[in-house]
Amino acid sequence: KKIEGSFAVRFDVAPDGAVYNVRAVDVTAGIEPLAKMWSDTIGQWTFVKPGQAVADVEHRRIYLYAREEDAESQKKPQATL
Repeated sequence: KKIEGSFAVRFDVAPDGAVYNVRAVDVTAGIEPLAKMWSDTIGQWTFVKPGQAVADVEHRRIYLYAREEDAESQKKPQATL
């Protein structure tokens, strides 16, 4: 299956480095499972202690795959005149 779309994962980092308040935003329709996977993963991250809370950190992911007909045309040599 082709996957095309984008999303951002926003989260906060506590003074002890723990990640909390993780949420996927701006999710393209059809890419929700990837957004959830990244949100779940980022929710397990721990950062070096920043000294104070850091709010609204953004991690953006973009997935773009060529359409099948475009990919096939790139494989075939082009005739020139």
